[in-house]
Amino acid sequence: MTAVARTLTLSAVVTFTALITTLGATPQTDPFQPLREDARMHEGLTVIAVGRQVHEACPSIEARLLRALSFAETLNNHAETLGYSRSDVRAYIDSRAEQDRYTEVAKAYFEQRGYDWDDAESVCALGRAEIEARSQIGRLLRD
Repeated sequence: MTAVARTLTLSAVVTFTALITTLGATPQTDPFQPLREDARMHEGLTVIAVGRQVHEACPSIEARLLRALSFAETLNNHAETLGYSRSDVRAYIDSRAEQDRYTEVAKAYFEQRGYDWDDAESVCALGRAEIEARSQIGRLLRD
């Protein structure tokens, strides 16, 4: 084997080994996992999911749309500090899997407080309680 052939063979082996090592070391993670694990994002999206249910199920309670948009914008800005673009955030919140996940989170919020997600009167009662308590959810709603 000539010196050139040995050099090419060695280069090929090194390149192949580096490629295999890199592929093995590269985690195949979900790009949205940091958003899911961020407490501020989780709490904020829970607020939005609960508020949306109250607004949709209870005709006597209205959403404060400007406040809701402003609140959503603060979440978007926070996501940008985590390295996500606006289109990334849009993809995350538009994801059917994430919407389903936050529906379950919101249902648990209702249940933990003794309210029934499927009963309009109970949903309204939770909404009024949140408004009265001036919670973040309550600040996004108006009775």
